[in-house]
Amino acid sequence: MEKLFDLAIVGGGYAGLAAANRAAQLGLEAVVLERGAEEAYPCNSRYAGGVLHVSYHNVTDPVPDLTRAIVEIGEGWTRPELASAMAGSSARAVDWLIAENTKAGSQYLQKLNIAKIASGGHSQGSISTFAFAGMDTRLTTTIHVAGGSFDGNGYRNLKKPTLYIGGSGDTLALSNTKRDYENTNNVPVFLTVIEGASHTSAARDGWTPIVAWLRWHLGDEVQRKSMFIGANCDFCTGKFVSQSKGW
Repeated sequence: MEKLFDLAIVGGGYAGLAAANRAAQLGLEAVVLERGAEEAYPCNSRYAGGVLHVSYHNVTDPVPDLTRAIVEIGEGWTRPELASAMAGSSARAVDWLIAENTKAGSQYLQKLNIAKIASGGHSQGSISTFAFAGMDTRLTTTIHVAGGSFDGNGYRNLKKPTLYIGGSGDTLALSNTKRDYENTNNVPVFLTVIEGASHTSAARDGWTPIVAWLRWHLGDEVQRKSMFIGANCDFCTGKFVSQSKGW
């Protein structure tokens, strides 16, 4: 059966998904074409872990600082006028999402609880999360997957219960992740190292504890605490080698 669309978007990354969403808001029929068919493939919308950042900086940083960060990370290939445009619009993305929660006709109407917000990320996204935790007082919890801070001081920004996840086969970030856990002494914290998981697969293999953690801290399902804390906790056996403190 043939179907006609007003707009065809190639690529399911952030730019493509944002374009499709805007087209739908304007009443257009849009289709997103994404070549990646595997469960995991290198695409920002699949690997960002939910963290919104600009060149690993908080989106609410001053525009000149964000512009400079974009230019520097581009190693000379960045067009200054585009970097400036991106930096000046980044914070608006967060404002837009919150505004959609109260906007009549929005697909997100009354679906967002902005009183319960989690921030988390994988690898560099985890490092960005440390920065967010230090700047955004709205956060209820943070999640760090296969990404410890480079200097071991990321924990200083933490203000709420924190989940660390690592993979036993991760040769890139596991040592830093463990160091961050050991250094954390200011908030309740839980660390699990998943046997057989790599740097990349830790995010996928960690979905079960991630979802349970969010149901506990964002969904107020307090019964899930026993899945993490206690001698017989669900995520303390089998492939999950775990420890906790501060509870």
